[in-house]
Amino acid sequence: MSAGKSNDAVGHSTGFDVVVLAGSAGGLRAVLTAVEQLPSQFPAAIAVSLHRAADSGSRDTLPDLLGRRASMPVQPAGNPVTLAPGQIIVMPPRTELTARPDSTLALTASESWRVADPTMSALAARYGARCIGVVLSGRLDDGALGARAIKRARGRVIVQDPADAHTPSMPAAALATGSVDLVVPARRIAPSLVALAMAPVVRTCCARPGPRGPGGPRRMRGDREPIDDDLRRNRLLAGLDDDERARLAQLLEPVEVTLRTPVYDPGVAIEHVYFPLRCVFSLVAVVGDDVIEVSTIGNEGMVGLPVFLGAAVSPNSAFCQVPGPALRMRAAELVSFLARWDGTMHSRLHRYTQATIVQLAQSVACNQLHTTHQRTARWLLMTRDRVDEDTFTLTQEFLAQMLGVRRATVSGIAAEFQAAGLIAYNRGTMSITDAAGLEALSCECYRVIQDEYDQLLDAEQS
Repeated sequence: MSAGKSNDAVGHSTGFDVVVLAGSAGGLRAVLTAVEQLPSQFPAAIAVSLHRAADSGSRDTLPDLLGRRASMPVQPAGNPVTLAPGQIIVMPPRTELTARPDSTLALTASESWRVADPTMSALAARYGARCIGVVLSGRLDDGALGARAIKRARGRVIVQDPADAHTPSMPAAALATGSVDLVVPARRIAPSLVALAMAPVVRTCCARPGPRGPGGPRRMRGDREPIDDDLRRNRLLAGLDDDERARLAQLLEPVEVTLRTPVYDPGVAIEHVYFPLRCVFSLVAVVGDDVIEVSTIGNEGMVGLPVFLGAAVSPNSAFCQVPGPALRMRAAELVSFLARWDGTMHSRLHRYTQATIVQLAQSVACNQLHTTHQRTARWLLMTRDRVDEDTFTLTQEFLAQMLGVRRATVSGIAAEFQAAGLIAYNRGTMSITDAAGLEALSCECYRVIQDEYDQLLDAEQS
């Protein structure tokens, strides 16, 4: 694609505005691999900063080279630098970005080989948490300071696996800073960027007190700490003794989770764990273009079990399928709490892990052996139990995706259930009107899973 081509697909909001690809020796190969895979509708701006020789009077050919390989439009950087959403902007040789006091970005000639650090730092200053830095193959330690700057600004840092890099010095130096969220080979950089930049925006209630605009983040029920009643609405937390629950409450914040809010993505560091109160999350596996639900998590447990098991990342994704209130905690604070406090939280989480394993095993068997009618009834009942309400938000399209069937199949089953008086469905709102009748239609898997959670989570309380 040549420079100047239009991009008509960029128009939805994401959590990131800019991605910087920084490298030197061997970095061009990694950049080409990444831009070839990025879709034309990729919503963030891409800034390419490759250290290379500048031939006096010669035209920079890198924009043309990338333009022939990328589906996104490619432009050489002007001065001041404009980073337009959905475009690839190429920094000229021997230049770095600087942030001006008026928040604009300018190109500055550089005699140093270190151009990634100032460029990444300028983008961190300008975009803060909405910036992703990618450190690629290259010499020496350029990019390490830039990675630190982006991480301090609460952005994300991806590093090409040094074992995959032609020249591993740059990615290895960035890794040594402890600021890296994700380490991947060059062929996985683009999928990782898509997972980050094209995921739904997380809209939770974590704003500090003060004015906010329409649609901005907000805390539940005002700016207060979670009270004991909130913790008791999650079965995992309800079994803690009063002292331990009070200590944990200091680390939790009440949030209102919206539909499709992501908690974590494959291979990306898990930043928070969630304790649902009246919302439900799906744990899904992504295989090619297919998304398969592995399990559901509601008020019986915690989203982010890999953190408890000692893993910083997961090969799966977790996101909200039924919106509602939850309690949120930083993953690092959970690890620290468990290390410092010798209470019942450890045993509760071990019991919850066992119940989750039973759910996973039973779901595999259910998907193989039982009809779509039975699986639909089981799924609706489990969702009802996890929100502790007979009515909840649910679209047929989403239910079809979670069951791995066509929407027309789910529509037909919903119509049959409604005609039988088991459910009422209208405009994305599902109501269970006859739970006993729905359980009679469901397979035995529903009761097996429910009994396991009841036995393991309630036994300790009694």
